Amino acid sequence: MKTIRTVAAAAAVLALGAYFSQAIQPKPQPPPDPPPTYQVTPWPSDDAAKPYHRHVEEYLNKMASQGWTFRTDLVGQRERMMVFERGHR
Repeated sequence: MKTIRTVAAAAAVLALGAYFSQAIQPKPQPPPDPPPTYQVTPWPSDDAAKPYHRHVEEYLNKMASQGWTFRTDLVGQRERMMVFERGHR
């Protein structure tokens, strides 16, 4: 009878040890998001065929369909640029 109790106690200690060793291990973390990618493009050119806001709207829709998000625009002395971001959203 003592042998059975000793074997049962040893099995219980092994089972608890295995359980606690799994419990204290850190959970795997997903890899971090890649850094965002940026693209800078000039504003669409204006022509007399259609209003300028239509050119801009079509260009923004085209970039959005390719996965780019409009972030801001940069205005210099001669050029006006659009900044788009693709990334972790």
